[in-house]
Amino acid sequence: MSAFEWGLTLCAALAVGFLKRGFGSGVGMALTPLLALVHSPQFALGLLALYMTWADLGMTRDLWKGWNRYYALIIFPGITAGMLLGTWILANLSETQLRQIIGGICFVFALYQTVIEIRGRPPAVPRLPLWLGVSVGGVSGVSSALANSGGTIVLLFLLGQNFSKGAIVATIWALFVFLNPLKLAAYWSIGIIQGPLVLTSLLGIPFIWAGIRLGAMAHERTSPRLFNFTIIAIAAAGSVRLLLAS
Repeated sequence: MSAFEWGLTLCAALAVGFLKRGFGSGVGMALTPLLALVHSPQFALGLLALYMTWADLGMTRDLWKGWNRYYALIIFPGITAGMLLGTWILANLSETQLRQIIGGICFVFALYQTVIEIRGRPPAVPRLPLWLGVSVGGVSGVSSALANSGGTIVLLFLLGQNFSKGAIVATIWALFVFLNPLKLAAYWSIGIIQGPLVLTSLLGIPFIWAGIRLGAMAHERTSPRLFNFTIIAIAAAGSVRLLLAS
């Protein structure tokens, strides 16, 4: 990689730690299209999956006691099945098709999040029944496999449950700390995760740790509205650029 590509790759590691710890989401929506502009889509997906795995492991002590077990256990079967389905789809896509799908998914999320920010919080929904948990999890799993954006779907749903910010971040963390090993194994099986990529991700661990510390400090201090609009702008710009480049 060139110096610029290394710089962007390590900055992405810092951003992963910050976004995961501070807000529980936004990683895939903002960073997948950005990294896919300078790397292959497969490289971007695999690297972010590894980064998020290291970040989730690094947040275990902070978040273990804060997650909602009822919601996590109901969503998890669907998110696992969706991730496996998304990986199968991923294995059968060309690089151009994958760029278009990543750009499209992230752009749709950015538009939806813009509407939510303008109109306010999404309407409250009833306590999560089994069938709805499987559905939310399934869509989240497919999006996680194809664009590392599964957390965004779970976040949008949990915002309607009147959870605290801490409970939302912790519940999303719990889902993906258990899903990540399965996702890495699935990516390995189709050739996305390979030895050199793992070594590249390990070099980003100090930056991930620094991002986690910054995210913890920003969790209570940053205006959610300002943060969300910043993420939306990054995601929309990267998505449009990715779609045009395809």
